[in-house]
Amino acid sequence: MSKSALATIPSLLEAKQESVRSAISEHALRLFSERGYEGTTVDDIARAAGIGRRTFFRYFDSKDAVVLWRYDLIGRRVVELLRARPAREPALTSMERALTEAAEFYNVDPAQSVRILKLTEETPSLLGQQLLQQDRWKSWFADVLRARGKYAEGSPQPEITAAVALEAMGLAVRRWVDAPEHALSTQIPRCFAALRKVAR
Repeated sequence: MSKSALATIPSLLEAKQESVRSAISEHALRLFSERGYEGTTVDDIARAAGIGRRTFFRYFDSKDAVVLWRYDLIGRRVVELLRARPAREPALTSMERALTEAAEFYNVDPAQSVRILKLTEETPSLLGQQLLQQDRWKSWFADVLRARGKYAEGSPQPEITAAVALEAMGLAVRRWVDAPEHALSTQIPRCFAALRKVAR
């Protein structure tokens, strides 16, 4: 197995940490549903998860992070998928395919995904942090695109491609949240098709 392939396999420690984060997050989401986001404290979450406050902060640096870490998994997955796309493939096509495949994360538990997305939209602190998170993603994606070596030095094209692709994906997700009966897998190609028409 190649070194690059091995690098994508999480270590036992990383897998355990992700499992613990997931368990803490499950308790938090239940409390948010019962008490509301503002009505739930870090201490409440720690108690529900059967851990101490210090243990909570070993896994999350804030209450917002309990929700947002799930999104970061998607961003990191897109980077992996984008690196695996053929270098000669058009950048926007690579972005669409990587984002589409990574979006399968939402379909593991669609009802929970919709709840988390709605909670984020309705909570100013979460929404603000998510926007900052997406800015980081744009930088990650642009770096992968630029590494293909197809752009003139200083060209803004990788950043613009990453930004518009992420916006198209965001619109597809918002449309799905508003009408979950229409599968996300149908919303994504529609939004990218519309983007290509605008870009002509």
